[in-house]
Amino acid sequence: QLLARPEAPFLIEPPAGGKRPVGDVTLRWTHNPDAATFVVEVARDAKFTQLAMSDERVRGETATFHPTDSAFGAADGLYWWRVQSVAADGRHGAWSEPQALVLRPTPRAPLGQLSPDGAAIELRWGGRPEDRAEAELAADSAFQQVVVRGEFETPGARLARPAAGTWFARYRYVEPDGFKTAWSPPVRIE
Repeated sequence: QLLARPEAPFLIEPPAGGKRPVGDVTLRWTHNPDAATFVVEVARDAKFTQLAMSDERVRGETATFHPTDSAFGAADGLYWWRVQSVAADGRHGAWSEPQALVLRPTPRAPLGQLSPDGAAIELRWGGRPEDRAEAELAADSAFQQVVVRGEFETPGARLARPAAGTWFARYRYVEPDGFKTAWSPPVRIE
């Protein structure tokens, strides 16, 4: 005998294999009129033995996963998530099909300095060889006054030297599939 009601919802956001920057992730699924609440689980493995989140009283069709609140140290990497409908009488339906979710780390602040010949600002960062990077140089730490913006190969960039003063630089990775990580913390260059 199979108890199929209330039916499992379909997972919408993030899509299967979807990438997100490390930080809060909004999980969304389809509406199920037979469900009073939902159980939402996020795990570090496809068998859900290493739970990073388990919420048994979710109302509505969204939940927020806080990866930094998990018990698994570093928040980036591969996660799996699933949702289960719960009827008003407390009866649990089947789990949705689990979906993979990839959290990409925020890059570290770049190393920034004036070049030995004084003609340029040199920025250095680590990263994977297959990733490119977008870098910005701005006159303010909020990056409202960007003076140089470009795309560069890993592991760094050489930017034409601007006028004397205080400048701020940051970068983010652009992965081969087009996904862009969050911006790195800025580095201050005098």
